[in-house]
Amino acid sequence: MPRRKTTVRIDGHEYVIAGDEPEEYMHEVAIHVDKKMSEIHKKYDQLSTSMVAVLAALNIADELLKERRTKSAKPKKAQEINEQTQMETKSENIARFNRT
Repeated sequence: MPRRKTTVRIDGHEYVIAGDEPEEYMHEVAIHVDKKMSEIHKKYDQLSTSMVAVLAALNIADELLKERRTKSAKPKKAQEINEQTQMETKSENIARFNRT
């Protein structure tokens, strides 16, 4: 797949970025970063751009990790429910066997 280049604006500065993803996706990522940085700038206008960028990166990493944990917890919960159902079924089968 050919590398694509596009110009994005983040925190008032233009950057040329390159990637294998479609240009629209790269803009979507840049818009997300820009929004995070703007939120932080509004709350803490005295911070340097580099500090705002680090805090934005930490916030985005936090979102990602929480989402990953939520997704990995769902299959575990489903598996636990399935295992519990299997145990209940086995217990019912044993109880039925003992009654006969």
